Amino acid sequence: MIHTIKKAITVFSLVVFGSVLLYNCEPDPDSLGEQLFLDGAAQGNEESFDVTAFNINNNDSIRSDASKLGLATLGTFNETQFGKQKASYFTQLRLATYDPDFGKNPTIDSVVLVIKPTYVSDSLTPNTIDDGFTFTTATDANVNAKKVVNTYPINKYGRAKIGSTTAPFNIQVHVVEDFLKGASDVAYSNTAYNVGSLLGEKSLNGNVSSVAITKDEDGSALFTASTPGIRIKLDNDYFKSKIIDYQDKPELQDASNFIRHFKGLRLSATQDDGYLIQFNPNDLELIMYYKYDNTAVTPNTRPQATYTFALGSANTHIGRYEYVRSQAFYDYVNAPVGTEGHEIIFARDGRPFNWS
Repeated sequence: MIHTIKKAITVFSLVVFGSVLLYNCEPDPDSLGEQLFLDGAAQGNEESFDVTAFNINNNDSIRSDASKLGLATLGTFNETQFGKQKASYFTQLRLATYDPDFGKNPTIDSVVLVIKPTYVSDSLTPNTIDDGFTFTTATDANVNAKKVVNTYPINKYGRAKIGSTTAPFNIQVHVVEDFLKGASDVAYSNTAYNVGSLLGEKSLNGNVSSVAITKDEDGSALFTASTPGIRIKLDNDYFKSKIIDYQDKPELQDASNFIRHFKGLRLSATQDDGYLIQFNPNDLELIMYYKYDNTAVTPNTRPQATYTFALGSANTHIGRYEYVRSQAFYDYVNAPVGTEGHEIIFARDGRPFNWS
């Protein structure tokens, strides 16, 4: 029994002593690492090394399919040393619901594509239109209302202004004639695709706006476009011939048929010099406004309806980039490397960097 008590006391003493050691070994948190800097304890040596740098010609081609694209780029920027970069964008579209029912005798009022570019959110210019402004709703005409337009500058890369005037920027939307394959397929930025008829276009002034309309009587919202966007009206006749006229036909009854029937859209800019803008491809909107005969009521009416196409991540998105380089660029990029490398190094965007 005495032996057992002595053993227990010995073990307890070791535990306590070990705990003291562990506690004493723990550094003061306020001086952690201080020993590296006291009295010049930490010293470094500077040494120079020879570096050989050279350009690689990747034929101005990168992967630009949906998995690599990120933000889509649109526009043209031309600069003496950079050369010209022209960016356009290709996308498929799908039906929100397959085998859609547009009702009896549907007619299209308008088709609108909405692009939502990145913009300077903290630079706002509001404009309120109140005096004499009216708005027509689905049930009432000429409702006294107030319209507020909030305008923001679009984020731009390149010549945001030429001289004292805003750089021209005209967006065009064309039909794509080539099948763009699937969203998971690889696509490269220098691939050319055939395009067909022009569906619509719009000129920008470098800004983007959102609109809110409220009723004068009680301040209730009549219309709100919360996200600033560029609205481009597209050709009604084309969508009638490709969508409305194909109601109840196989082309509109599943995704595989539809993306071969309506292959896609190309967005491009017409100017040869200006700036580039960017937008999220999955944020594009395409809305068809139409009327149809409502025979469920007497007398018959023609209510307005909307059909929103799907332009999100299920679709193929492709960036198309075209370059016009200076001869000096090609001379340096294609020159033999040798043992000393290239004297001038061009960054990926074509910008020269004098190494010497």
